[in-house]
Amino acid sequence: VVGVDAHTSAIYSVSFSVDGCRLATVGDDRALRVWDAASLDLASPLMERADAHGARVRAVAFSPDGTRIATGGTDRALRVW
Repeated sequence: VVGVDAHTSAIYSVSFSVDGCRLATVGDDRALRVWDAASLDLASPLMERADAHGARVRAVAFSPDGTRIATGGTDRALRVW
């Protein structure tokens, strides 16, 4: 088991990429972070969007081909990265 304080507040959704190499997380801190799941290096994200939404982020998913990430928040916004 590997653990790290990945966000500054509660995490609400996690999603592995189809190939299992990346892990995306979102939560109350309005951030989207993408981690290297293959190496389990959770100390530094591969990608970080500190203000991905204007409010809490509740959902995250990778596209089937793994090239995009969709997020949804309580600000009623859907974003594709």
